[in-house]
Amino acid sequence: MKKIELFFVLTMLVFNASAQDIKKNNNNIPGTTHDGKVWEIRPGQDYSTILASLQPGDCLALHEGIYEDKIIINVSGLPGKPIVIRGYGNGEKRPVITYSENNANLLQINGDHLALDYLEFRSLHTYALRIGLRNDGCQDIIIKNCLFYECGGGSISANAPEANYKDIYIIDNYFIGAKRTPVYIGGHDGKGIVENFVFRGNVIDGSQNDGPQNTIGYGIELKLNVVKSVVENNFITGTKGPGIMVYGATDPDPANANIVKNNIVVRSRNWGGIVVGGGPSEVRNNLVIGCNPGIVVENYGGRNLLNSISVTGNAAALNKDYNISLSAAPGVSVKNNRSVAVAGARDFTGDLHDGDKNIIVPSSPSFEKEIARIINIVPERNNLDKVWRRLAKDSPLNKKQMIKLVNLLAQYSFPAKVSH
Repeated sequence: MKKIELFFVLTMLVFNASAQDIKKNNNNIPGTTHDGKVWEIRPGQDYSTILASLQPGDCLALHEGIYEDKIIINVSGLPGKPIVIRGYGNGEKRPVITYSENNANLLQINGDHLALDYLEFRSLHTYALRIGLRNDGCQDIIIKNCLFYECGGGSISANAPEANYKDIYIIDNYFIGAKRTPVYIGGHDGKGIVENFVFRGNVIDGSQNDGPQNTIGYGIELKLNVVKSVVENNFITGTKGPGIMVYGATDPDPANANIVKNNIVVRSRNWGGIVVGGGPSEVRNNLVIGCNPGIVVENYGGRNLLNSISVTGNAAALNKDYNISLSAAPGVSVKNNRSVAVAGARDFTGDLHDGDKNIIVPSSPSFEKEIARIINIVPERNNLDKVWRRLAKDSPLNKKQMIKLVNLLAQYSFPAKVSH
């Protein structure tokens, strides 16, 4: 397999924040105006006793440095009074929590009403962060402003067997160089329910997401019976398999719909950028570029869950094979999407109806050259808010608007480290 190494730099501009930024980020987390005790910890200090004794409203603040070995969190906060574990900030870099063994997860969360903020996780072989135990899910977990760096077994999972979860928030994190699927939510068999999951403002670099040949390597999976959840304002690039996949629910009630909106998915290598295997689901105002193929609606596993699925206001450009592929199921509505096809590719497949206002426009060499600037880059935080606002306002994007977004993303970016 050909190997291409691109210069890869984690700049202070991207991953470190000023004292003012940290204060702002902490204040934006529900319940982190601490009314409990703040414990300050330094590298090398045994803080297991403190961790086990934390009370609702308490904060464990880790100073800059490296913290080695696995961590188990068995304590819980209360609604409105979470236990917060965070980097100290105030000009310090994120503390690095690392684990190089292969017999446990780096961080195991077994409690409720917890917030993690401004931490860096490096797990060589196992999951960096695993939430819940068999038959015992968690609720009200916030993971914010963290960096997951080259995690070998995956970054975050909430998929304990037959466990129910509620109110899991993964917000404004970076997943850099993931070796396997970074974010895995829910169980494949659907025996547990995940409700009100939010994945917002994250960046996933899947350029090293290869794994064994039988590893699909998604960006994020919402498995069967993940319901009433939102995946929005994320940038996902270079994954081996789908950037985003939603499997649907056994209960077709439209109130259970998962919403996938305002995401940019670039260059998923082996399957669709956004894949919907079941409903109820809404896929709207996304931009999918250079994937293989683009947006896909499929009857996953013959489960016949294609109920109440809408694909609206999306832009799909230069995807291989086809830009948007539809199922002929009567529960699928596809309207007001824009397709820009590369030479030899198809724009839409499936059953399109007159009046659906799906627009097909031709590509051009100059357009393809401009769009290529977004391949194999990872955006910094600077312009992402502007990107999400434009994507929501202008969708479905025309070619000129796509180029403007690419320019914003490329202005503050660094190369991904491509390993395939």
